[in-house]
Amino acid sequence: MSNSSQVVPNTPDVLVRNEGAVFLFCPLTSDGISLQELITQGSSRNKHVELADFYFGKTFIYTTELVQFNEVYVPMFPSGQPEDGRNLHLLLLIRNDRNSNEPLIQTRGELGRFVAEFNRDPRSVTGVLRNPIDRVRSLTAESYPGTNGQSLQVLWARDFPTQDSANILWSICVLCLVGAALAPSHTADNEEAPRTFRSRLM
Repeated sequence: MSNSSQVVPNTPDVLVRNEGAVFLFCPLTSDGISLQELITQGSSRNKHVELADFYFGKTFIYTTELVQFNEVYVPMFPSGQPEDGRNLHLLLLIRNDRNSNEPLIQTRGELGRFVAEFNRDPRSVTGVLRNPIDRVRSLTAESYPGTNGQSLQVLWARDFPTQDSANILWSICVLCLVGAALAPSHTADNEEAPRTFRSRLM
């Protein structure tokens, strides 16, 4: 896989709902980059990345301790670097929802098999970069002493909209903006009507 940018010119940004409240603006295409390059160079404006040249650590981060869980954070280390907190700068967030681009994982056994198979036959992963919550930072530091919590990032493994679905999203956004712009003037007309009617009665 090439490490050069793969962003297509004139590709519109996409609104992505994050946690049901925050919206991310990301191009449809991902930037191909190795984990070591991401660590040393940082991320560009495009938070949608295709990451390569890494392996998964063996200590997983759970925000809740359940027999069956809905999400897990898997530590990622650059190829050739030891599994050490000083080399940990990124976690892969796998959620069991319809947007995930990774297999459904519900138990520790399934997760262990997924990681073992991945490390035997590495591939790239695609997702959206985001900042971890404080609880994830602290749990990661406990599992991997020496981790720099401030530089820690999360790669949320999720599918991205196609061009057609992106066009639909933009159309909906435009309609919402138009509706919001028209609403105040409509309200003002309704407030003016009673005063006009009263003046005619007088």
